[in-house]
Amino acid sequence: MSLQIAVGWRRTSLTPPPPASLARDLAVSTAAQLLGVDPQTLRLSHHCEHCGSAEHGTPVVIGGGSVSVSLSRAEGYAVAVATRAERPLGVDIESESAAPRAELSATAMLSAQERAASKHSPPESLLRTWVQKEALLKACGEGLRYPLESVTIRGDSVVSGPPATHGKWNLAPLLIEGAVAYVAYTARWHERLVLRVDESPQDGC
Repeated sequence: MSLQIAVGWRRTSLTPPPPASLARDLAVSTAAQLLGVDPQTLRLSHHCEHCGSAEHGTPVVIGGGSVSVSLSRAEGYAVAVATRAERPLGVDIESESAAPRAELSATAMLSAQERAASKHSPPESLLRTWVQKEALLKACGEGLRYPLESVTIRGDSVVSGPPATHGKWNLAPLLIEGAVAYVAYTARWHERLVLRVDESPQDGC
């Protein structure tokens, strides 16, 4: 039995992150492709598990039945993931050029265990950890309310984090040229992950 996650992404020419509208449209089109429906029949809203707001929080696709989505944008990129399964997803992406920034943020971003193990880690490794953590916290509905330094990642495994993450989450890399991207998801023991990546992404704005 497999767990299928559709992945849509766009490369943009913008130096700052692309507009939020591009990421939202990408989430809708990725969900529509997964469901086999016209994107015009779907719309994207949000739901905050903490305050109930529809202005922020976990993205929710309306009009498409049972589908879960997540989206992210960073300098030069936007990415969205969708699955038919009724389970949360989290995705995060950063341009490889952000590696020096991850190195500068290491003290605030790494847990004590990670700092001890990463004294000689290259900036690229720190960037991967940063992306993994943000994907995980999106998936479990915490976002940046939960401090990154309280999450510990080893390889692609979650060692510690918010209570809801213990023994529950998986992390998988998304192979996107020029970027570091990860999706956080839950899977049952008998499920095999199948990523359906858009192999011919269109340029964004």
